[in-house]
Amino acid sequence: MITATELLAKGELLEERGDYTRARRMYEKAFSIQERTVGAEDAALIPYLYNLGMIQCALENEIDAQRLLNRLLTILVREYGESHEDCEEIRGLMNDLKPRRQMPTITKVAETA
Repeated sequence: MITATELLAKGELLEERGDYTRARRMYEKAFSIQERTVGAEDAALIPYLYNLGMIQCALENEIDAQRLLNRLLTILVREYGESHEDCEEIRGLMNDLKPRRQMPTITKVAETA
């Protein structure tokens, strides 16, 4: 049986090749296995949540990315504290996602004269 670590490594190779959709599937499988093994809040999930969150960003799945990165941030804060550099990085990524998700659609109205 293939391990979560092996699936994570395969996902990273696919991501490097630009095959984000297949990389996401590998990351999802790896995360699922790892979560079942260690539990939902274990620090061992950090690299899995990070890779899965980042690939969702790359695929422009902002809602899924926000959810995963928020979960990652919760674990990082618990493990390392609020001011840790990894926490700051994830907060920055999450802030960058918010404006794209909340931007209103502007429709150009034709002028009539």
